[in-house]
Amino acid sequence: MLIFFKLARRGILLSAIAIAAVLSGCEETELTAAAPESKTAQSELTLTVVDNKGQPIAGAMVTMQSDALRRVTRFTDGAGKLELSPLPNGELLVRYPGMGERRVPGSDAAGNVIALSADPQFLRKLPSSQWLELLPDGPWKKEFIVNCGTCHEIGYDRIMMGDRPRNEGEWLAAIKMMRAMDAYEVIPPDFDDEAYAGWLADNLSQSRIASLNSAAHQAAGRLAGVEITEYTLPEQDSLPHDLVVGPDGLIWITAFFYDQIWALNPDTGDTQIYPVDDSADVNAQPRALKFDNEGQLWIVNGGTQSVLRLDPESGDYLQVPVDMYAHSLDIDPEGNIWVNDYFAAQERVARVD
Repeated sequence: MLIFFKLARRGILLSAIAIAAVLSGCEETELTAAAPESKTAQSELTLTVVDNKGQPIAGAMVTMQSDALRRVTRFTDGAGKLELSPLPNGELLVRYPGMGERRVPGSDAAGNVIALSADPQFLRKLPSSQWLELLPDGPWKKEFIVNCGTCHEIGYDRIMMGDRPRNEGEWLAAIKMMRAMDAYEVIPPDFDDEAYAGWLADNLSQSRIASLNSAAHQAAGRLAGVEITEYTLPEQDSLPHDLVVGPDGLIWITAFFYDQIWALNPDTGDTQIYPVDDSADVNAQPRALKFDNEGQLWIVNGGTQSVLRLDPESGDYLQVPVDMYAHSLDIDPEGNIWVNDYFAAQERVARVD
């Protein structure tokens, strides 16, 4: 799922990638496909979102599936109101952190008041940022985030065992399991498994978890100018690693587990697929990409230890061995391609003329 954040009043476009759309701690949810836009959807229609005491909720998320490939989310203003006229007909999903979600047919939402109640299971939807706030600041926290949080979230399902937090022994077992899965040795040898198991058990305890509150939006009223468009990608488990906006206006994405590059048209949601690996027994793992001044796309394939130059017009590519598992790529003013070795004992870079 590719997500774009549009600040409507300023025309700024930001982008981010998520395998599962986690928006302010809310989980990705299927919506009923939208019907074609009607005259009713074009009229000025407003809904209001309140809590169970009737107080307006600023920053409530209102999401709708605009077509098979895209869905749009907008936010209520400081008075808890949202104009629906830019949204087509279809089912609306109304959410707010710490509260239960509501599904409302678009035809029933206009002019209505949608009440949300507190969610007793809100801990399950808290973002990693709130769980990490329980850990004391300092070098231990930094090392934990770098070695664990850079690959996956630190949320309810990783911290809790049923309805209780992991104890020291269970944290140690989890760390050892991650080491066994760590084919690329992301976790360094000097990461003290036993010490971290005790540190995590102490700081992610039942009493500290009880201090967590629902993740209310900060300055929620300011979200009224934000519109988020999410795009469905060809495969959900592709682990997109990087993206770049091409000179053609398409969004070029690395499909890490599928040895492909995807070119997404943000106007339609359609995606073109470019295979970038001709090796039957090696996963190429495309992970970084950048266009040069001639419109050619340069790609890092870590698994095949190579750099590719892809012609977007034909789909043909030239593969250049670099004798390293490269992580990132950049192009200097002379057009040389630079890559860095991800796993070398001594840091090194390579240049491709």
